[in-house]
Amino acid sequence: MEEPEAIMVEKLAKKGLKFKAIPTYIRNLETAIREDPYINLKTLNMRLNLLGWNEFELDYCTLQLIKASLESGSGHKYFLPNLSREKPQ
Repeated sequence: MEEPEAIMVEKLAKKGLKFKAIPTYIRNLETAIREDPYINLKTLNMRLNLLGWNEFELDYCTLQLIKASLESGSGHKYFLPNLSREKPQ
């Protein structure tokens, strides 16, 4: 069985997001949800469009996958830089 995070990344890629853009999209989405935990899907899509994410419209199923991933903390392994790596000199 695939992890929810892998399904989420696959769904976002199929919707047209480039893999390298997914972390930034997730961070923007997470920020919008933290600012307004009761934000509805339509308003969330409008806010993301204002930030330049107008290639596609987020659907309810993908939103739930993203929320579950972020709430569990496991999604951050895909989206945060590896903090254990040394900085380039």
